Amino acid sequence: IVYFSEDMDVESSSLSFELFDKNNIKLSGSVILVGSNLIFNPENDLLIGETYLLKVNNTAKDNAGNFLQTTYEAIFTVEEDIYSPEIYGSEPDNNKLGVSVTQNIIVYFNEDMDKTSVGVENGDGLNGAFGLYDSANVRIAGIINWVGTNLIFNPNEPLVLNQTYKIEVKSGAKDISGNLLLSDYKSTFFTEKDETAPFVIDSEPTNNANNVSKNQN
Repeated sequence: IVYFSEDMDVESSSLSFELFDKNNIKLSGSVILVGSNLIFNPENDLLIGETYLLKVNNTAKDNAGNFLQTTYEAIFTVEEDIYSPEIYGSEPDNNKLGVSVTQNIIVYFNEDMDKTSVGVENGDGLNGAFGLYDSANVRIAGIINWVGTNLIFNPNEPLVLNQTYKIEVKSGAKDISGNLLLSDYKSTFFTEKDETAPFVIDSEPTNNANNVSKNQN
């Protein structure tokens, strides 16, 4: 964001703004003016630990046609990510009872993760730090998808009724900066029970049937 002392001419101010990386390559992005402030949204995320040069050339004009007194320059460095990723929680909730056997599994991370360490997009869930396990500690196969920072796992087959399952993300999971999850994440849930009483649909011979063969099963 660039803060001007007054409202500026949109066209000249937009064209006057530039952002360069350490190799003096100009970054692409979009510029908008809100009041007397210029906001630049880079097309791609800035790089962690990278130094950038922000520049507003003196071709920028205010609404009266007066040019900026001098070219403005500012140098800044993007903060390095040294913080371990966290898991906010998962679905189903820990110790939840009566979970549907068609339930998808969701793990909520607080930041973008290194998918090769956690579970790759469209992976089967049998490799990587993420896993879903049954009560015999057998890993369940399925399909992994990512939506934002969240991992969604869809088992290939419906889960078993009245069964205990464990969601686990091992500490080998890394964020995109290479920071490791501090400890293993584990969450347990229990699938729904079959509480529907059985009933007889029909029989052969049918009720009140006549002329039934003596060899009828």
